[in-house]
Amino acid sequence: MNRTGLAITLAIAATVGVVFALWPELDLKLAGVFFDAQRGGF
Repeated sequence: MNRTGLAITLAIAATVGVVFALWPELDLKLAGVFFDAQRGGF
């Protein structure tokens, strides 16, 4: 991975981290999409 790709990847990861830090309920909403209540798991 070249330097530009690394910088883009780190910028995206930092942005996602900040979004989830500011709105932790967003993480639960996204996980709820994949949760199967009938089976009791993912």
